[in-house]
Amino acid sequence: MVLSDENFGMRTKTARTICFHMDPDKYTPIKETRRTSDVRTPLTLEYDLPAVMEEVLGRESATCEACQQTVHHPTGGDLEGGEPFVIRDIVDNVYNVANRVLLCHSCANRPTDEWKADVCAKRVRERERSPSWRDYVAYWLSDPTATSLFARRIAGCLTGLVVLVATLAGIVGALSATVATGWAWARTVAMATSTVISTIATHPWIVGSFVGIAYISHAVERVRYDPRGYCSRGHRPWALLILAGVTAGIGAFGLLFLAIGLLPATRLVQLVVAVVWLTGAASVAWYIDLAIRHDLAIGIWRPNRGLWIIAGRVGLLPGLVAIVAGVPFPSVLAPTTTGILAAIPAGVAFAFTGLRLPYDSRARDAVLDVIPEWILTALSDERRRD
Repeated sequence: MVLSDENFGMRTKTARTICFHMDPDKYTPIKETRRTSDVRTPLTLEYDLPAVMEEVLGRESATCEACQQTVHHPTGGDLEGGEPFVIRDIVDNVYNVANRVLLCHSCANRPTDEWKADVCAKRVRERERSPSWRDYVAYWLSDPTATSLFARRIAGCLTGLVVLVATLAGIVGALSATVATGWAWARTVAMATSTVISTIATHPWIVGSFVGIAYISHAVERVRYDPRGYCSRGHRPWALLILAGVTAGIGAFGLLFLAIGLLPATRLVQLVVAVVWLTGAASVAWYIDLAIRHDLAIGIWRPNRGLWIIAGRVGLLPGLVAIVAGVPFPSVLAPTTTGILAAIPAGVAFAFTGLRLPYDSRARDAVLDVIPEWILTALSDERRRD
């Protein structure tokens, strides 16, 4: 088999547009001490260079193996507008995924022995060391990729605000009277904090609005400076997003049926409906980010990651607050308002999967295979008449 210029051009173009796809647990790091002949694999006609590059990028999720920094343009986002990474081999003439190393330009320009040592040390740690409870605690408390970051920021902001106000009150009291007065004023401010929090907590819609605004600010910053990069998911997270949307939609319909009397308004029925909706809505909030990162990784289309994440996650709040505390103005709003608000997560999930469908040929073909042939024929005839 001889590769023509056209085929070679297509393969080169494919290699340039690849992103990442591989589970880090499914590859075995090679050992630097092994003989080259033990790991050498011949370059055959079946060797698919774009596929190997895809697995290498997916294995590290756009992260340099030597320094663990995300490879990206400072102003363009992860892998946008070019290829700011280098792929090197640990052992020459070995054509497999484990031998390929993803490096940033800075590490690629270091002496070869240095980046090889860093990469091999990293792979040894990954292979031989299991995380301890201390590692998990450090991850949740300090790692910028931990899912607890938003909660840490909220707690830090509230604590910092209380400390700042109490300190200012103490300084003003000490300067205007005595040091004892300053301490008394500081203690009064600190004790008044619990009263203020209790008062605000009695207005759940105010709390929900505050959390929503705070999360929007958090999401905008995270999307811009997310150190995780884009990551491909082999199990197609958009399919799980559809399942989550269906679950949230069933829960929203259940709330509507409760409001109009189609379902008995017993405690058990209300609890089941609320749990079904919360499960689906929380799953939508979780899988929307994975689905977006998956699509950005494989290059199907380029959705606005920030807007979709905000819609999927902040859209959970109105329905949740309405279920727990009721609508803010029950005498003005219709009884079905809670069910309508609860339908937001399902609407986001269906809108995302619907908009991506024209760009995903496999998903589109799977949908077309389900539609009966006579419907497709009728649609085709209608288009010809138009």
